Amino acid sequence: MAAGQVSTTLTFSNLPGVSQWGTGDITRGPNSYGSARTAPSVATTTEGNRNIARSEPCFITKKLSYTHERMHWVSAARTSSTTKGSIEKSLRDLDIVPASFDLNDASNLTNLDRVMHTSLDRYALIAVTCSSDTLDQLIALLKIENENMATAAKRGDRTYVRQLRSSPAFLNAQYELVALHPKHLLPNNSELLIYDHSTPQPTRKTYVTGSDNNLREWVGEDDTGPRIPAFSFDLRPTGEQLNPFLVILNAVIKFRRYDRITSPKDPLPSEITELMEKTKELVELIYWKPSVEQDGDDQHSEGYDEVGAGFTEDNGQMTLEEQVAYNLSFLSDHSQELTAEEEDFLVEIYGPNALEVPEAVDVDQDPESPRNLVDKVTDWQRSTNAQEAFEVDQPEPWGIR
Repeated sequence: MAAGQVSTTLTFSNLPGVSQWGTGDITRGPNSYGSARTAPSVATTTEGNRNIARSEPCFITKKLSYTHERMHWVSAARTSSTTKGSIEKSLRDLDIVPASFDLNDASNLTNLDRVMHTSLDRYALIAVTCSSDTLDQLIALLKIENENMATAAKRGDRTYVRQLRSSPAFLNAQYELVALHPKHLLPNNSELLIYDHSTPQPTRKTYVTGSDNNLREWVGEDDTGPRIPAFSFDLRPTGEQLNPFLVILNAVIKFRRYDRITSPKDPLPSEITELMEKTKELVELIYWKPSVEQDGDDQHSEGYDEVGAGFTEDNGQMTLEEQVAYNLSFLSDHSQELTAEEEDFLVEIYGPNALEVPEAVDVDQDPESPRNLVDKVTDWQRSTNAQEAFEVDQPEPWGIR
């Protein structure tokens, strides 16, 4: 490198080849300074740690890309293995996952286009739930299984396991994209492309925000085309399918938060509000537990937290902070180096020396790591937006000073 030329100490990430795409490996050499450090704005998750194939398209748009991110539909604060274990146990206790379930299982993961991931996970402009037909079938299934559980409880059997993961509705679930803020998702007549790989030559359709706030196919100069349809996700072998109950738990949190927005909102179409109400009903049934004196017909939710955590403050399983982290922090890959955006975020919160002040937060593991700092600040910032969900004063979060 000639003297005076601008360079960087960072190295671009290696890329693995994907045989289905006909692409080969890209292996980077060292940078001009001989360093092999990876740029922080690029995720460094190894192929072996992904648990899902890079070749899978975006769950929502079906686009193929190296830049897709893994989405954990239910996640815990990654800085606490205790919280992760508690969340996994709670999901197993709900009978919606197998006994061996781990949050990093393929059943809890999909690839998402970066725009879709940010729209869903950071801004809650969208959610994904099951189709109306699938929700109806799952609601009917839960009602039957809850009656069976109530009958068992009357006999003194509190160990009944609901059979929820072998039904056709679970195995062949259909999903729908719910645009909670369609004009923010697609501002100024922007378009959403949905791809179809069912034929040798992929096709795509264009969707826009219709005058009724539904996402509709753009047909010529008309925005009154068909609504964006329900879709399936049947790309994986048996045992690795996406778990629709985990997708639903993600969706219900966004729906309840949407209901508490205080600023003016554009009215949602009836098709969307119906999906939202059915999703809430299904989640109530998922968390329902029988009481000893229950007659089996009154299926109310006992001890169900309206935000969707499945924990109550006095059950001794989780602290309030951990409940908030579960509900609001659907963040994956917390072990990665900070992105440029996250570094800017820390500077905005703590000032220009933020990255050199790891003592700003008290953590048990790797206290010198800015990664831990941004995780906890981000989780805390999100949690403060939902403080109203709890009827107690929220304590000082995560030791942040």
